[in-house]
Amino acid sequence: MRYYSLFVGLLIATCCLFFPYQVNATPNTYTYSTIDFDDSTGTILATGHTQADYQTGAYYQYTGAGLAIKDADGNMLTNQQSQVRGLTVDVSAQTDAYADQEYTVQTGHYILATYYLYNYYYQGQYVSGYSDPYNYSYYEGQQMNNYYEYYFYGNGPQVISQYTNDIILGQTKKKVKVGTPHHLKIVSDTRPPTDCGSVRRLIKFQVVDINGRRVGHSDTEETFEDLNNPAIKYSSIYNSCQNSNYSPPACSRDIDGSFTDQLWVGCPSNGGDCGFPEVRSVWSWCPANRSAVVLSRNDYYIRHSVVFVNGIQEYAPGVELYP
Repeated sequence: MRYYSLFVGLLIATCCLFFPYQVNATPNTYTYSTIDFDDSTGTILATGHTQADYQTGAYYQYTGAGLAIKDADGNMLTNQQSQVRGLTVDVSAQTDAYADQEYTVQTGHYILATYYLYNYYYQGQYVSGYSDPYNYSYYEGQQMNNYYEYYFYGNGPQVISQYTNDIILGQTKKKVKVGTPHHLKIVSDTRPPTDCGSVRRLIKFQVVDINGRRVGHSDTEETFEDLNNPAIKYSSIYNSCQNSNYSPPACSRDIDGSFTDQLWVGCPSNGGDCGFPEVRSVWSWCPANRSAVVLSRNDYYIRHSVVFVNGIQEYAPGVELYP
């Protein structure tokens, strides 16, 4: 029988907080990261964005962004990178979401200096290298790592890089948490025909959080207990139509946080009133290395000619079932 947005604006120069008009006169590169859980697909969706203003773009004609999605332990799950000739670049990635897990997107932002100078008199000597007229390389080595959104301002004065034109600005990051399984929601309740006339009922359940929102991939299991004494557990129940015992499978992972429970005595069937004894089905979320969490308790009455769940012959989609 079986996308949270937090806005944090960081400014380099304190004066800019009081004189916003000065921002237009100061070269700057705007960056951000976003990450969201799409419960309709059970996936984590992340984006990264690097956008230089026109003044910056005149000297740094390429912009880039490299994005990585990591789990709560810092393991990288997927990554993407993009670089374009122009002022704006976007990069995106997605990965499967798992219930009760936290995910972080980290996007590295960079620009590329365009002009190479030969025998340029710089700081008392003649050098050759890439011109960094607004000293964006000021950010390199500082491990700038800011939440969600950041403006990297050109600080000046001019710097000549003798090594590379790839100027790494820093990172933006953001977190998202997938909901914790709490109860079940009915997706569908159908009765496909059978060859022997016995009633076959297929109930598709969706695992949802406390607010009724779908969670990502989740592990579930079914156990049986006595209707009158929950302390009495059954490892199997007897099917008199088949003269056999049925044991529910062990904890298993569902593809999209949903699973289908088949309530049926099977075929061939002896007919009449044969079937299973009345029993309480307990569905639980069974995460690894943690105690199981009960999602619903349902009273099953499964016979050749009728199948009841909590005394009901058919549930409408959207009905929520609790422990």
